[in-house]
Amino acid sequence: MKQESSSSDALLVELGRIAVFWGYLDREINHCIASALICTPVQAAAIATELDNVAARCRLAISLTHTIECESQEWLSQVTNLFNHVANQLGPLRNRYMHDKWETSGDAHRRVDRRVRIRKEKSFSVPSIAFDNQIDVNLQELSTLQGRILTAIVRLTWVASDIEMIINREPPSKFLLLNVSQEIIDLEVDLLREGPST
Repeated sequence: MKQESSSSDALLVELGRIAVFWGYLDREINHCIASALICTPVQAAAIATELDNVAARCRLAISLTHTIECESQEWLSQVTNLFNHVANQLGPLRNRYMHDKWETSGDAHRRVDRRVRIRKEKSFSVPSIAFDNQIDVNLQELSTLQGRILTAIVRLTWVASDIEMIINREPPSKFLLLNVSQEIIDLEVDLLREGPST
């Protein structure tokens, strides 16, 4: 019983980190919106709050970055790709981890996807309904998602800064354009994970 409890606790810690990191990511999207609109964080949050989900906020951020006078199509492409990555890959995966039911047995963790899906094996076959699909998940997968979220946070911070530079008629920093080594991003991610040192 004690082992199952510690395994369950470890799962809850990992899910909690995803939730906390996602909150930071959401704020960085708002930061990008505020930078593009040249408005206060409160004004940007007021606008973003009216949008249903992170995908809608990412679409707004993409539109806004295309309205600033940036001569670098490559930079705009990278920014668009980043927001699309957050909206279409990270967001849906985060939602599954946050909204699915979880089961723990020993060291095994399983999420139960509560969505109903209609499947057809072949075009002529009778459709079947899939419900409560069970997916085994190890804690490393949760840690990997955390790293991907933190990496997006770092990149969104660069985007917000670049937007401010472009609006001030300066070129973007090139961080998004450079093939920044994963080691540098990992260092920044580690700093974000650990928080400020005392």
